[in-house]
Amino acid sequence: MSDNLKSNDENEPLDPESVNRIREKVTIARAEIARGEGLDGETIVNELLERFRQAREA
Repeated sequence: MSDNLKSNDENEPLDPESVNRIREKVTIARAEIARGEGLDGETIVNELLERFRQAREA
């Protein structure tokens, strides 16, 4: 899997430490979802849109 992960900035493969951090975050997120602690997608999108709106107005 790490061979397929690319950095957004330089199209270079991610270093193993970055891949491990991402895997840890995914593992934590999956456990949270399994416990019913996941966030609603619509809520997240609306919050992001609000942040973008505020950034444009700043």
